[in-house]
Amino acid sequence: MMQKSYKLVALLAAALLLNSGYAAAEEGFWSWIGAGTIDGWRGVGVVPVDNKQYKEECGSCHFAYQPGLLPTKSWEKLLTAEALHDHFGEVADLDKDTLQTLRDYVLNNAADKSMHKIAKKITIATDEGQNNTSDISSQDTYSDPISVEGVASQRAVGVFITSLTGTGNTVTLQKSVGSAGTWMDVASYTTDQQVSYNDSLDKQVVFYRLGVKAGGYVKGATRVTLSDFVGTRPLRITEVRYIKRKHNDIPAKMVKDNKDVKSLSYCNACHTKAEKGIFKEDTVSIPNYPDY
Repeated sequence: MMQKSYKLVALLAAALLLNSGYAAAEEGFWSWIGAGTIDGWRGVGVVPVDNKQYKEECGSCHFAYQPGLLPTKSWEKLLTAEALHDHFGEVADLDKDTLQTLRDYVLNNAADKSMHKIAKKITIATDEGQNNTSDISSQDTYSDPISVEGVASQRAVGVFITSLTGTGNTVTLQKSVGSAGTWMDVASYTTDQQVSYNDSLDKQVVFYRLGVKAGGYVKGATRVTLSDFVGTRPLRITEVRYIKRKHNDIPAKMVKDNKDVKSLSYCNACHTKAEKGIFKEDTVSIPNYPDY
């Protein structure tokens, strides 16, 4: 009976994703299905860390992130001997037994293994490949960006352009390294396309967008689509699409330039109940900005 219930939930989630945007899918579905549920079945955030060894080993260097903040496929890449030897620029080596204990813990409690609200939104945000489509009918107009990370084939970007041939329009593929903001031209197209592009910038986060630059539009409407071909496997919690979107409107002065925050990676700097796995907006208090 329980298996049938999970299958029904999965089918409903997939249907919503196919008929709405990512934001609507991440927010709307779980608001609807969660109506009337109890926290014991589907909590409001993520399951708190309840493994003493994990809390001691990981929490000694940074906030002990709950396993529910990343999907299984991300934890599988993060918790290997090789990955920990270069853990975001730091050596975080563990003995074999400790590593296996921590790995088992996070894999058994990852986002896709949880029914908690934020964990499920993260699962949706990382389960489906990015596939952004836009109709361009004026100059200086671009698609929403997608982000790629990982190595080798994980970095493939699909470029699909229709209704371009014969218009005289020029569609440009652009990239921005690290964050979406400083755009650089990668390639330009004047005819319909169905190609794959790989930047070979292994382990770097790079954003891509398609559009028509100023002076590049002549007539008609051109449809452009960017796809990453696969579901995302973020290595940083701050690169999960759902989490990025929830923090989009917070200016740099409150985070990066705030001496008491410095980075979105310091969850507990602003989320006063982060250790309990609660990240609701009414529990947020940004240091030095009490009125925000």
